[in-house]
Amino acid sequence: MKKGLLLLGVIFLIVSGYYAYAGISAALNPPQPVDPAALTKRSDAASVTADITFRNPIDKAGKEELIFEVAFNTHSVPLENYDIANSVILKNDQGKEVATGFAWEPSSEASHHRTGILKIKNDGLLTGDTSSLTMILKDLAGVPTREFKWEGDTLKY
Repeated sequence: MKKGLLLLGVIFLIVSGYYAYAGISAALNPPQPVDPAALTKRSDAASVTADITFRNPIDKAGKEELIFEVAFNTHSVPLENYDIANSVILKNDQGKEVATGFAWEPSSEASHHRTGILKIKNDGLLTGDTSSLTMILKDLAGVPTREFKWEGDTLKY
């Protein structure tokens, strides 16, 4: 009987110690805020600056849909006819590539300053095994392709 109580006491102490350690560890190592600048990629060519920000890690959004904030800025090239949703390719390091199904939600459609949200269903593009995600914009201001790449821990949110 005494051995049983002693064993129960030892188990209790081990379990209590584990949970106490886990709580202290979480308190000492809180999740770090995501720096939006680290998730913004830029291409500056042919008088047009394109900034693409991968929003999912910033917004703590799920992985069902991939969300990108897009901003095009220029002072000399008209941008109002550029069809963003049909001019983009998204691919990962595992060979998965998608060129259709993008949705463009504009916040500004001004000729020289276009901004909005570009969304695509995550159909295997971003998984636990993905180490890089690359967006390619085609034919923006006469530039055949512009690449924006996210990799490493930014994809492990």
